[in-house]
Amino acid sequence: MGKFVLDDDKLKETTGHGPNSFGGNNLGPCMIIQAEDQRNVLLNPTTQPGGVMGIYYGLTFELPKDNWILAKPREVIEVNPVHQQYYQLVTAQKEQLEGKIKQGMAGISQSVADLELIEHDKRKYDEFHNYLKALKDDTNSVKQKEANLRLKSVFVDQVDFHVGGSGQGAGRLSLAFMRNNNIMPTIVDDFYRMNFLDDIKTGDLCKLPNVERKMLETKFNAYNQWLDIFRSTVERRLGRVNQLINSREKTLDEYKDWLRPIISRHRMIKEMSDTASGRKDLSTKFTHSQGGATSINNLITWVWKNMMIPDDRLYPRELEAMNKLETLDEWAQENLIYNYDTGLVCKYPWITKEWIEQKAKSVEASQGFDSNKVYFTFSIIDLTKMNMKFASGAEIEDGDFNVCMYVFSKNAMLVKLLELECIKEDLEIYIDEMLGIKHKFENDDIKPEKLKKKTKLEDGGTVELQLKVPLGYHKIGTKYVLHPDCEKAFNDEKGIMTFFEHVEKNIKKYNQIKSTKSGKTKGLTKKEFYDIFPIEQYHHLKHKKTNESLENLLHLFGIISIKNALFRKGPYENTFSERITKFYLKFSGGRFNSILGMIKRRMKIAEII
Repeated sequence: MGKFVLDDDKLKETTGHGPNSFGGNNLGPCMIIQAEDQRNVLLNPTTQPGGVMGIYYGLTFELPKDNWILAKPREVIEVNPVHQQYYQLVTAQKEQLEGKIKQGMAGISQSVADLELIEHDKRKYDEFHNYLKALKDDTNSVKQKEANLRLKSVFVDQVDFHVGGSGQGAGRLSLAFMRNNNIMPTIVDDFYRMNFLDDIKTGDLCKLPNVERKMLETKFNAYNQWLDIFRSTVERRLGRVNQLINSREKTLDEYKDWLRPIISRHRMIKEMSDTASGRKDLSTKFTHSQGGATSINNLITWVWKNMMIPDDRLYPRELEAMNKLETLDEWAQENLIYNYDTGLVCKYPWITKEWIEQKAKSVEASQGFDSNKVYFTFSIIDLTKMNMKFASGAEIEDGDFNVCMYVFSKNAMLVKLLELECIKEDLEIYIDEMLGIKHKFENDDIKPEKLKKKTKLEDGGTVELQLKVPLGYHKIGTKYVLHPDCEKAFNDEKGIMTFFEHVEKNIKKYNQIKSTKSGKTKGLTKKEFYDIFPIEQYHHLKHKKTNESLENLLHLFGIISIKNALFRKGPYENTFSERITKFYLKFSGGRFNSILGMIKRRMKIAEII
């Protein structure tokens, strides 16, 4: 799959200078830029233990006073076992949480097993209850006859079977004994044919021997008496079973609620060696010695603030018009959110159109984002802190503050903050997956009348919301073909199929239809494509193939200047050499130096070695 262009690891390439960079290539529709002197500036304080964290906390406490908004999207830690003090505090705590999670999951498994046993009993008693109810229903003779036969078979096999003896076989006075021993071979069948006591006086049953008719009369009276007792027993036991089910379900929910904070704490204690890139970095990091007592902590902090620059060229009405620019515009959706080459869906394939729209509204309404401002400065403070303890007993704390600054238009800033919302939601999804719960999104509570398609559930006819899954496709002539990365996301174990079962079914159907006997693939007609992926369930996103547009053709032949002159249209600034470098980047440079100054001042205060 592609990679999200606003991802922290991708931003340096995205904002690189030249026609091939995403930011430079899309000036006008957005602004995602960075000055050379605002890129990866490293400050390296070395202090007594606690000094580097003192600098960090002092910085994070001062930034909000200057109207900066802060967020910590991720943190990882790595502790060497030789450093026993930190190792026991961190790794031992993680192992303790793992033990609690395993114990809790075992409790959940046992509760599920107990619940299934009770539900099995409930199904049995529900069946008996329905038969007893149908037995009194004179309006449906078919169901009444079926219920009568079923209850008689229970009476014959489980009640009357034991009459007249306590041995392993049927009792000597039971209907089954008389049939099996050829005393009265047809008595069981005759008993099943009886609907009323007077049946032995009329019809075929009146021709039976007197002894058998007396026996049938006795058994039929016993059956009616048993029905009265059995009816009250079923009602009583069904009530008890329902109470037990409610108790077990409540216990199961409580178990899961108890485990949520434990799983969350365990998830947040993330070690560098958990990921492939982290392991590679550790294997070559010269300061991380297996023979020394070391610990490494990496914190990523996002810092942003709106940027409103007085401009003599703009009249008040022009300035007001700029402030009213649409935040979640069509270009941002097509390129920064739902695009399988560059969008947010590359990183979080579970996002849906409804979820994005709802989160965009909440972000715009929050204090951390002013949608009336057009541009924002966005800084990433990457702190890698290392504690080292020497054999002499001395300890030092070394920190690398890697700081960079970007200028975002408000549509790009909104998407970056949507990534922050995805990080929060992803934690909840992870916890629900661990607990075996189908994750419920906030917009699942939309009222049924607002749905375009209603689906009845099995457990009571309620309405389930069909969230629109982003579906990328290419149109080649008159044929429709899924975007390859979109198909990969659907089939991915961590992809959309985890949350939307209809996707898995439709992808299989799509693969079957598009495959030919020769093994090659072909596009589908519009009708075939929309039958498999109906509009009610999918958010269709058309992607242009490479070199499909005139803009891409000009870029292919290297006609960059004409391309820039003709196609750089959009609501945001696009004059890079004059307006952006001498105006916006100069202003962001002042803010960048301000953040660096805050760190440097605290480096002088800290006890430097």
